[in-house]
Amino acid sequence: MAFAEEPAHPEESAKAGILVASDDPREAREIHAALTAEGCAVSVAPGGEEALGALSAGTSGGLELCDLVVMGLPLTGSYGRQVVEALGRARCPESVPVLAIVPQGEPDECERALAAGASEILRRPVLAPELIVRIRSLLELRRLRRELEEARAQGNESRERLAASMAERSRFGRLVAHDLKNPLTGILGHAQMIQPRVAEACPDAVRHVARILEASVQIQKILSDVRDLGLLEEGRYSLGADRVDLRDTAEMVIEEQRAAADSCGVELELVAGGGRSGPRVVTDSGLLMRAMGNLITDAVRHSPADGVVRLVIGVPSDGHVEMHLSAVTKDLGDDAAASDAAAPPPDRALPAAPRPAGLRLAFCRAALAALGARIWEKP
Repeated sequence: MAFAEEPAHPEESAKAGILVASDDPREAREIHAALTAEGCAVSVAPGGEEALGALSAGTSGGLELCDLVVMGLPLTGSYGRQVVEALGRARCPESVPVLAIVPQGEPDECERALAAGASEILRRPVLAPELIVRIRSLLELRRLRRELEEARAQGNESRERLAASMAERSRFGRLVAHDLKNPLTGILGHAQMIQPRVAEACPDAVRHVARILEASVQIQKILSDVRDLGLLEEGRYSLGADRVDLRDTAEMVIEEQRAAADSCGVELELVAGGGRSGPRVVTDSGLLMRAMGNLITDAVRHSPADGVVRLVIGVPSDGHVEMHLSAVTKDLGDDAAASDAAAPPPDRALPAAPRPAGLRLAFCRAALAALGARIWEKP
């Protein structure tokens, strides 16, 4: 642009293209001289017809690009309103600002110019310093608008790329889950078939077959999570709407996880306040149980032997229910049970346990977000 003292942006090093449209030759010469002295590329249109013709032709009196129009009103021939409105149909993707110069003491002329789309009004007599300040501000505003539009376009492009990437990842996950389903079913089926024979022929191998069965079931759950994670992220997972007692649901999940926890030497504990029945919510019970099960599984994996994984259901407050999952040492179990469903103090958490991560946590985040809940970690 012109007005280059020390341009803050690369494009400001180029001259600003300004079209001066006025049927007053003296005014047009004075404006032309003031703008040329500032380093602008200036062209003059002696009337409305000429201004409209220059704009519709894609050039403005030899200008490669029209950055701003200075228009002296009233214009003879086609009224100035038509010139302003024509700028919206010009070849520039963003609107070209218009500085309308109007006579003193004619408020109707100001209203007509602003109604037609003029950016600013300057009253006669035109003073060069004020003219330059107004033009600088309009050009800066136009530049900022252009940058904002470019940023929006880049943001939209980034969101589209992200959506395409997520869709491709989801598709890949579904393909992997589908392709692994049949061989995994075969492994699970054969292990179930040989389990009674192994028990008779080789009692020592029973434990190994049980591990194969357990691992196969875990892989089935993981593949199910992989498949549904993509659907959740894309918003295509079909959610149910069940009226759920959170206490009963938590008890069922804990019972499902108890055998695995016992094998790791970890105790599972549920602390729930609010009477015999727990808080009730309307949600997809199956998806909620899967998320809770994954979190408890991770907590058990990261707990030392003789530890306690405690699930605390908070009493409803302001329509929200909080559930806290923590790993604590066994000698602190009685104190937390007496806390009436308050979250265990941070200093009672096991400090060395690594943070849960990976597919289980990703699935839980997506599942709970789809259910209108949120998950967070305490340091």
